[in-house]
Order: sequence, then structure tokens, then C-alpha cells
Amino acid sequence: MNGQREPSNTSDEAKWKANILIEKRLIANLIFNGSKAGTVLRIISAHDFYDQTHITIAQAITDIFLSGDEVNLESVVEATKRKLPTRLFEQLVSSPTDANIMAWQAKQVLEYSNARKVHGILTASLRDLTIEMKNAGEVAAATAGGLLDLSRSPEEGGLKPMSDDVPGCYERSEAAYRDGDIPGIKLGLRQLEKIIPVLEPQTFTVIAADSGIGKTSFAMNIITRMAKDNKRSIIYSLEMGRSEMMYRILASEMGIPMFKLKQGALSPGEWARYAEVCGNVKKYSKNMVLASTGRININSIVADIRIQQKIEPIDLVLVDYIQLLAPKEKGNNDNEKITAVVHGLKAIAQTFGFPVIGISQYSRGHGLADLDRLRGSGSIGHDADNVIAIERPPDGDVATFRVIKQRNGPVGNADARWIGHRTEFIDL
Repeated sequence: MNGQREPSNTSDEAKWKANILIEKRLIANLIFNGSKAGTVLRIISAHDFYDQTHITIAQAITDIFLSGDEVNLESVVEATKRKLPTRLFEQLVSSPTDANIMAWQAKQVLEYSNARKVHGILTASLRDLTIEMKNAGEVAAATAGGLLDLSRSPEEGGLKPMSDDVPGCYERSEAAYRDGDIPGIKLGLRQLEKIIPVLEPQTFTVIAADSGIGKTSFAMNIITRMAKDNKRSIIYSLEMGRSEMMYRILASEMGIPMFKLKQGALSPGEWARYAEVCGNVKKYSKNMVLASTGRININSIVADIRIQQKIEPIDLVLVDYIQLLAPKEKGNNDNEKITAVVHGLKAIAQTFGFPVIGISQYSRGHGLADLDRLRGSGSIGHDADNVIAIERPPDGDVATFRVIKQRNGPVGNADARWIGHRTEFIDL
């Protein structure tokens, strides 16, 4: 049917015909407004068109535009003369229109294109489950990834002049000078904040330490203070269950060892205090969203963020810990898998605009904090904006926080006191 792909379902014929008409008008406008082709090419590609003839013409326009030549009727006819009869262009005669109308037409074409892609993704997923008999969790993750790629608006990945950022930078500098207000998440330790005042938006921070030193506790100290300030976070704990995490928070608030809560070994006065603490924690812990079960990977984290942001904004994401996170794509070895995870977490911070914290284990050995001791991959230290290492004798109550990397600031050491039964770091 003259290069057109028939709809698979006759009930879709009306929408299909409307799409073809929009495509035809957009192609005509591209030919007669060649200088505005960049507006359209930022939104769609040639293969977003449905009609095969339109795909051919759109690809020719793209090639001409990217080569720096002028897009006009003559150049497009010349570029497609071996693929399309010249008479087809007589059907595309249309009045020129402005870039805004062209952008609207492009978005309509993209909408139909995405609808077809969604259908394809879901059809492939159903085939994988029912015919190929693949693992349901893996199919769900792959399906989520494909759908999430389509969920981004064209403007999210668009190019913008850096001049757009000048006013915002000046306003933030002015606020910092006037009010001492630096956008970001505070770490809660005065000495440490002299080195890293805040975890800035769009940054990826790694907290590293040997096992049992308190890296998860420090991250949870940050998140608990955030929750009390009505800031929301998503916590991915791959080692600790929901009840274990909540017992830790309650014990910290109570100021008693966690085992006493688990065993109910409380005095009458402690029981009264426990009831009060539970009421307070219930109020602010609504700002702490914990995901501790199921297969977690970069795709599922992105899906969770998008869902939660429809409820209320997210201010931080914590992954505990990096080496246990299932990667989006399988690598040939552990280093490649961890590299994929780290790149994904960095991309999440940059895309969504809030800080991301990743907990990392140290490789076994002795010596002071060093990027080379981050277990599994050099990409952890390379991609991180901040790396904070915690060192403390196993039975000691004084910890040293070593900022061994800060992309936009100094490095240095800061000391804090460890309160073991409260799993909390405080100022000396």
C-alpha cells in the first residue's frame, strides 16, 4: 500500500490514518522549513515514522542536515531519487509553518512511535514468559528498562545553552553568602562538614569501610536527620531486612542496645519511653522508603524513583551496598558488573538531580584509606564525586572520617565519636 505498513488491528485504523496525515504534514514542513530541522531532530528520529516512504524521506533530511547542506525540496529529491519516484513529492506540497507547529507534529509522531514500541516490548515479554519460559524476575526487569527508556520526555535529553545556568548559580552563591544556605544534604558532623559542607544535588558519594566499622550506621544517621526535616529518601538495603532496619532506628532513638528491644528486656520506665519513641518514629519514618526484598538492579531503582516522585519528591537514594547490587546488564566478570552498577548510580544522580549514596566494602588488607582498596572495581573511585572512608579500631569509640576524594573541594580528615549501642556517630 505505497510503502505504508498496515495496522495489525482494524480497530486502530482511524488512529493509524491520523498518524499518517500528521507524518505527511511534518515531512512537508521539514522540506519547506529546512533550517528548522534541528527542532524536530531533537525530538524524533527517522525510524519514529510509521510510513516507510516517510522514513526514507526523513532519513534523507537528517543526512542532509547533519552534513551541513541546505535542506530544501531540490536537495531532498536529489537524495532520494534512487529510492522514491519524484511524483511522490507532489503529494507533499504544504504551506510552510513555524518551528512550534513542527515541534508539535514531531511529538505527535513520537507518541504513535512510542505506542508501537510499548506494544512490541509487552509482546516480547509475554513471549519470553510463555514460550521461552524465561525467569519472571529477569523478564520484568528487562520490561521495566524498556518502558522506562520510553518514559523520558524529549526535553529531558535535549541540549541547552550553558547560559541558562548562570542565574541559578548566582542565586545559590548569593543565598550561601547571605544565609549560609548551601543546597544539599548535611552530613551532621561539624568537623566533617568543614571539608564537605553538604552532599550536593546530582552527586554520587561512596561511603567505604571495613566490615563492622559503621558505614551503614553513618548513612542511616544522615537519612534519619533528613526524615525529621521532612526530606524523603529511598533505601536499598541488600543485607538488612525491614524489621532489622527499624529496630536499629528505634534502638538509636532509645539510646539502648538493639537486643534489649528484640528480647523485650525493658524496665517499666523503658516501656513507657519505648511507646513514646515508637509514636515519634512512626511520624518521621514515613519519609524513609525501604526496599529490601526481590531482585534489585538499576532499572528497578529508576522505576521506584519515578513511582515515588509521583507521590512526593525524593531527596536522596541510598544503596547498601554497591557490590551486592544486581547489575542492569551482565558483565564477563565482577569488575564489569560493578562498573555497570556504578555508572548506573552516577547516571541516576545526574538525571534526577538529587544525591545518591553508595556503601562500599574495602578489599581485605591493612593500611590507610585509599581508592585502590575499594572492592571490585576502580570505577567506584573514578566515578564517585565524593569518597568518605571510615576508620575505627574494632573496640574503639573514636572514628576518623577520611575524605579521600572530593571532586569539587578539598580532601582531609575529621574525627567523631562512635556510640555503639545507639549505632550513631556524634561530634567529639
